[in-house]
Amino acid sequence: QQRQAELEAARLAKEKEEEEVRQQALVAKKEKEIQKKAIKKERQKLRTTCKNWNYFSDNEADCVKMMEEVEKLCDRLELASLQCLNEALTSTTREGGKAAVVKQIEEINEQIRREKEEAEARMRQATKSSEKSTTGGGGGSKNWPEDDLQLLIKAVNLFPAGTNSRGFCITNHMVAQGAPGFSCLSDMVITWAMHEFYPHQKDDINKKAFDKFKKEHGVVPQMDSAAPSERFEGSPLDSSPWTTEEQKLLEQALKTYPVNTPERWEKIAAAVPGRSKKDCMKRYKELVEMVKAKKAAQEQVMNATKVKK
Repeated sequence: QQRQAELEAARLAKEKEEEEVRQQALVAKKEKEIQKKAIKKERQKLRTTCKNWNYFSDNEADCVKMMEEVEKLCDRLELASLQCLNEALTSTTREGGKAAVVKQIEEINEQIRREKEEAEARMRQATKSSEKSTTGGGGGSKNWPEDDLQLLIKAVNLFPAGTNSRGFCITNHMVAQGAPGFSCLSDMVITWAMHEFYPHQKDDINKKAFDKFKKEHGVVPQMDSAAPSERFEGSPLDSSPWTTEEQKLLEQALKTYPVNTPERWEKIAAAVPGRSKKDCMKRYKELVEMVKAKKAAQEQVMNATKVKK
């Protein structure tokens, strides 16, 4: 009888403990849901305020850029920071609101910059460790010739992430194309090399390609005044490039819904299946920058030609 009573007491104690844990989990879940709703409310409030002030600009390109930055704030700011910012915006002018938002954006961008530097430092450290475990010195050298770098960029496109024995395939391709001395490149080394070199040399590579075209053909490619319709792909690390069909749908939507259309970017996104409002905004910004870059390159070549004459 005593043994049975002890077992029953232990069972009741265990049930009580489990019930307490369950209640604590329910309370935590409820608090999390409340906070989630509160954050959603503050994010929407920030978006609405900035939208009512036309994102502090009358220039569409600047509006799109600010829209992206506001979305970044919504993604990165905690509830308390969002509440403070919204309170500040409710009691100020348009210019004062712009100053408050820009200040917050600068702080977030600085935080992102520091995080990126720390990540790059960790990647470099991991790369050094990877180099020690491989034979040969070509895999992680920072002094790669430009031709080898371009071969790497092409090979990364040819053998995308997920390819079986990707490092081996990329290495073999580079050696076959005339880049001897490379041991098998690890995925970590490949990723590091693309992050380390491509962003800094992309403009230089594009300029040399432009100069080569001009030298071989004797003409400067003409830029259409309309938005370009060919497929523009971003860096080799871009996981979701725009297709020609998506590009056409975006261009048509931009014409269908002009600047002053209410909920313009929501409607544009709805016209491009599979793409979000943020995707469309980012793509539009990229296209604007590409057109500006092409125009600047043409003007540079034309000015150089005039000087020679």
